[in-house]
Amino acid sequence: MQKSARADSRRKDAEETTLARRRTPTSTLQIQKPSFFKILLGDFATVLRLPLLFVEVYGERLSPTVSLATGASPEKSWAVKVEKSGDHWVLGDGWSAFVKGNRLEAGDFAIFWLMDNWSTFKVRLYDCTCCDKQLSSRFFSPGGFPGETKVMRFGDNEKQECEGGVGILAEKVVGI
Repeated sequence: MQKSARADSRRKDAEETTLARRRTPTSTLQIQKPSFFKILLGDFATVLRLPLLFVEVYGERLSPTVSLATGASPEKSWAVKVEKSGDHWVLGDGWSAFVKGNRLEAGDFAIFWLMDNWSTFKVRLYDCTCCDKQLSSRFFSPGGFPGETKVMRFGDNEKQECEGGVGILAEKVVGI
């Protein structure tokens, strides 16, 4: 009888702990950094429009000048002004230097995480290969997109990426 009572007591404690966790706001929301993504299309080279909802929720806390850090080089970051352009908030002055410094091209994809200090964005960049831009830059020379076929070799496989300016991967086995 005592073993059963202890087991019941432990089960009840576990259920109460689980219920308490369910009532508490999820730690994921508290830990997760505010973020947004952008697919770089159109005239992205001079300004980048911030998503309206992101600005509505976090805009008042944003610093007028933010730092963009990609992690490619820990000491390298770009100072970029958060500016009003017509009805929209944009990453303005300094954005074009970030674009050039990271060799951003049409079709690239960027994820921005706003850090706790409200003045730094950690930025992760992807290109038309659907891979991290740092990874693909090790295999491809910069430039050539759109329309140019870029080739990399891994053993007996030849892979063509960005054929015709779209993110399609074609794989062909090369005979010896």
